[in-house]
Order: sequence, then C-alpha cells, then structure tokens
Amino acid sequence: AMDALLDIVIVACVVMFIGAVCAFLGARYIVRPLEDLTRAAHQLEQGARTDTIALPKNQSGEIGLLTRSFLSMATSLEERQINLEEKQSRITAILEAAPNTIITIDEKGIILDANSATSQLLGYSKNELIGSNVSMLMEEHHRVQHDNYLTNYSKTKVAGIIGKNREVEARRKDGSFVPVSLSISEVRLQNKKVFIGILTDLTEQKKVDRLKNEFVSTVSHELRTPLTAIKGSLGLLRSSVLGDLSDQAKGMIDIAYSNSDRLVRLINDILDIEKIEAGKMVFNFQRFQLGPLIERVIEVNKSYTDELNVNVELLPVSEDIFVEADSDRISQVITNLISNAAKFSPKDESVIIKAERQIDMVRISITDKGPGISPEFQKKIFGKFAQADSSDTKTQGGTGLGLSISKSIVQNHGGMIAFDTALGQGTTFYFCLPISYSVASDPERDGKANVKKILICEDDPNTAYLLMLMIENMGFEADVCGNAKDAKKRLSEENYCAMTLDLSLPGQDGISLIRELREDPRTQSLPIVVVSARAGENAEQLKGDAYRVVDCLEKPIDLKSLRKGLQNAAMGHHEDSIRILCVEDDADDQSVISDLIFGSDTLDLASTCEEARFLLEKHDYQLVILDLDLPDGSGESLLQLINENGEKPPHILVFSVSEVSEKLSSKIDAALVKSYTTSEVLRRQIEHLIKAGEKREDLQVSELKSIA
Repeated sequence: AMDALLDIVIVACVVMFIGAVCAFLGARYIVRPLEDLTRAAHQLEQGARTDTIALPKNQSGEIGLLTRSFLSMATSLEERQINLEEKQSRITAILEAAPNTIITIDEKGIILDANSATSQLLGYSKNELIGSNVSMLMEEHHRVQHDNYLTNYSKTKVAGIIGKNREVEARRKDGSFVPVSLSISEVRLQNKKVFIGILTDLTEQKKVDRLKNEFVSTVSHELRTPLTAIKGSLGLLRSSVLGDLSDQAKGMIDIAYSNSDRLVRLINDILDIEKIEAGKMVFNFQRFQLGPLIERVIEVNKSYTDELNVNVELLPVSEDIFVEADSDRISQVITNLISNAAKFSPKDESVIIKAERQIDMVRISITDKGPGISPEFQKKIFGKFAQADSSDTKTQGGTGLGLSISKSIVQNHGGMIAFDTALGQGTTFYFCLPISYSVASDPERDGKANVKKILICEDDPNTAYLLMLMIENMGFEADVCGNAKDAKKRLSEENYCAMTLDLSLPGQDGISLIRELREDPRTQSLPIVVVSARAGENAEQLKGDAYRVVDCLEKPIDLKSLRKGLQNAAMGHHEDSIRILCVEDDADDQSVISDLIFGSDTLDLASTCEEARFLLEKHDYQLVILDLDLPDGSGESLLQLINENGEKPPHILVFSVSEVSEKLSSKIDAALVKSYTTSEVLRRQIEHLIKAGEKREDLQVSELKSIA
C-alpha cells in the first residue's frame, strides 16, 4: 500500500513538473507574444509608426504567421494613411489656391469649412465663418427664407437652386454687398449630406459689361452724326438736285446710299440690343387698327423686296382687329420678319402675310418658300448675332440681331414669337399679340376724364406732401387741406371719391368732423380713411355704425395698408371682383405686383411652394402670377395643383428671371422675363388676362393655350 501511494505521489510530481514546464513554455512562446501584439495594436491605434512598434521577434509557427500578418496589415494601413493625408493635403492646397470662394455647409446651414478666397472676398476670417449660419452672408430677404428652404428641401427633395447657377449679392463683413454667381452642389461625406457652394465674384464682369455697353452706346451715337451727313448728301445727289449725273456715277451713288442705309440699320440694331440688355427700351402704347399698319410696313419695304424679285402678299385682315401697342416697334418686328423671308425666298416667289384672330389674341404670320431652317440652328435662332452659317453674312447680309430684338419687343407687349419650318419647304415665323377691345370712352383719352379725386385733410405739410405723392402714384388725383373748415368747403365745392383724415386738426378735431359729415346728406356716405397717430386708440369706435370709417391707419404711414384702404374706399365692393395669387419670393417684385392690382380685386402673396399650396387649397383663384425659382422648389411643381383650383382653372402668368421652355409654354397662358419687362408691360399683361377671363367665362384654359 505504501509502495502504491509512493507511486502516485511520484506520478503527481512528474505531472506537475511537466505542467510547470508547459506553462513556462506557453508564457514564453504564446502569451507574451500575444501581449506584445496587443500592445502593438494599441500603439498603432494611437498613431505610432510601424518602425517604432515592438513586435515579437524570431517567432515560428502560428505565432510567427500572426506576427507577420499583423506587420503587413500595419504597414498597409500606414501607407494608406499616408496616401490619404497626401491626398487631403493636395485637396486642401487646391481649395486654398482656388480663386473662387468655396464654402461647405451642413443640412442646417452651418458653415463647416471655407477656403482663403472666402476671407479675401467677404472679409471674414475662417474662424468667424466656421460654426456660423451661412445666412450671415445673404441680404435680408434671402436670409429670412434660407432656413425654410433647407427644411423644405429635406422634406420634399425638390431642389430650387441646387445644381443651377444664380446671380445673387453676397454680404461682406463691413455690410457692403458684392455681385456673385452662386452654384450649389449636394455631396455625401462620411454618410452625411453636405452642400458645397461656389461663389464667383462678378464685380469685374459687371464693370466690363457696363464699360462695354457705354462704349457701344457712345460709338454708335457718334457714328450716327457723320452717317446722317453722308446719307443726306448721297440722297441729294441721287435726286439730281445738284445736277444730272452720268449713269455710271448714279450707279456708284446708289451703291453708296444703299450701304450707308445698311450701316444705319446696323447701328440701330446695336443700340436696340444695348437698350434691351440695360432694360431701357421705351414703349409708347396706343390703340390702333392692325391691318393698315401691316399694309404701311409692306409698302415701306417694297423697294427692298422688289430688288430681290420677291412679292409680298397680305391676305385680308378683319377690320375689327385692334391692338394696343407701340406701332413703331411692331412695325420693326414685321419689317425684320419680311426682310428675313424675302432674303431666303427664291426669285419670283411670294411671301404670304396673315393676321388671324385666335380667341382674344391676334396671330401675325409671315411665310416664305425658302430652304427652311436646319435642326442645329433652330435652337439658337433667337440668339444675338445668330446666322445659319458663316456664308449667310456674306450672301444674305444682316447682323443676326433682328430676331433677338423682335423677340424682346413681342414679349414686352405680352405676346410670344415662334416659327414652324420644314427643310426644303419653307418657314413660317409668327407672333401673337393681345387684342384690344373697344372701350366706351373718348378715343383720344387724355387720362383725366375717369381719374378719381381724393381729399387729404392733414395739418402737417410734410405728411400731407407724402400722402399726396403716394395717392397720385396709385392713379388718383389729390387735393390737400390743413383743417376741418377748409375740408368742409372743398367737399361742398367738388366731388371726391374718398378722403383721408388726421384726427388731430387745428380748430376742430377729426372725430367731430366725421360726425358732422355723416349728418350731411351730401357726405354721409363719403368713404373716409383715418391716417393719424391716434388711429389705434379710436379704431373700434370709428368703425362703428355712427362713423363708418373704411380704415384706421397709424402713423408712420404704411404704403400697402394705405393702398388697400383707399382702393376699398374708392372702388367699394364689386360682385365681379377676382382673387389673384402671386407666388413670388422677392420682396421688391411682390411690391411691384401689389402696386399693379387695383380696385376691389384681392391679391394673396406666397413666398414659397408650401405657402402657395396652402392658399390654393383654401381659395379659388382666377389668375396666378408665378415665379419659377422659389426657395423650396420650382414653381413648375405647382402647375397641376393650379389647374385643379376651383371650378375653372385660373389663368397662369409666369413672371421669372429666365425664359420658359417650349414644353412649359404649352402649359401656361403667358410668360414674361423679369429683366426685359417694365412695370407697364406687366400691368398690361395682368389686365389682359383678367379681361380674357371676364370675356370667356365659359372657355377652358386649354383653348387659350392653343395660341401659344
């Protein structure tokens, strides 16, 4: 038994010894190398270089393989990190060297980064920019709209300016503004959406454009003086006033006279283009019969068309077609189209002119039997200096400005111009103008007969003068008196459609004056708008049955409130008043359009697509004035909802910074380009669409679209 126990003890000791040896060998060849690898991984994570990391050495087997794999991975990661750092350094260097301002913002509009050009252009340091909202670089109106734009874009995914170029003004640190071209792109960095804005300084370009326009204008005007003398002298020689000339001399003089006339037309075209680009082209609108005008234009151009052996034929024009337009400018358009048709017509062929009524528009078309217009040239035919090919300048003559000028003139008349063509079969150019319906007033209209008068009762001369300017700007006449006594005298002598009244007057206060006027049968229904520093405290009392004041306006005077009050006072409520929606985010354009909506018509304003959708669901409209570039998307996205508004779809007038596409033009009633459109042209177009709605209550909008 003792021997057996001794054997067990010996075996146990041997096992323990072997275990100790194994543990020692495991610690030396497995555990310690793994601990070394763990420490190396930690060092690598802290950014240590591979040549400074302590790795197990002279290892074989699995530990050796693991060590070599770890070293290979660490080396590869280090090389990749170095490449990334080099790439980042190159990108940073490129961005810093870029002449354009480059700003990166997040989805909330916070600036994440900006290059050196940003600081140079705008005056802010990089530290001042990073972490701030990018709206700090915008003018007030766009600053207010910016956060809403980003929020709506995140919800709707409808881009308004992303991916497009847009001219805006950027605000510098000193408060001044610089014109820039803005381009915004959307990218993803580390699974986050960011926006990159590139701003190009347009200061020098604007300066060069201004100098160019001034130079062209000056040179063109200076050329006119000697040309007038040359052309006049040649004209005298041609008419034989100074004696008979030989046939050879007459031929040479005819050539000189013809070319001087051509040079005059070229100068006139250049001046017209300069006026168009500067927005200074003036139009003198008058109502006239269209047929006789076209006949005069054909007669004036007869010598030119005869030289080309081309006959111009005018088909019968209805005598009841009248337009309200600038006759000289419309003559210029028809002359340009006749000239083009004659130049490209074969000899002894006819150019056919038609003027046809289409609903409430007239379509004037000029058709030739020439070679047609190639598909490549069709897209740029209305551009400046456009020629079908380089040989046209030599063989056909012309500057390539005529169609560009014609398009601008027609658009400023609230019309449109286009063409139909087929290779080898000819071309028809046509333009449409609104028909002018007769009015029950003196054809000589001097503008005075129907002007309404408003009496201003205000004792402060400066305020009275300001009110007079505002009221006259609205289309009324105004008389001013400084106290209640003079007001009663004026009201007894003349008829006024309304009256503005200050409550604090010398001799008799405004409230007692109102009470007195309401007791007089002649003035008991006179519309009165109170304009006073005390208006607020007396508003509730004055709007009661005893005083029946139209509106109570506080000083200082708010022009929009005054306009609304006076229009309601002067025009009263009409059952046939219409509701108009203006979808426009520019405050200045909103103000211009508000000025043009007169009488009892209601104008609702929307600055975003979201606001427009809300109003379209709430009200029925007869006219929608639509900007295409809105903070939260394109106005084009509203077309379906507009056409579903009310029992009869409203007319749609696009008023935007760019021309509409051919596809979009088929979905709207009219389009005006902001830079080419004066307030008068915009007013006339709005009035035309309103009248069209009144005259064609039972017609669908699609019928009106057929003319465009």
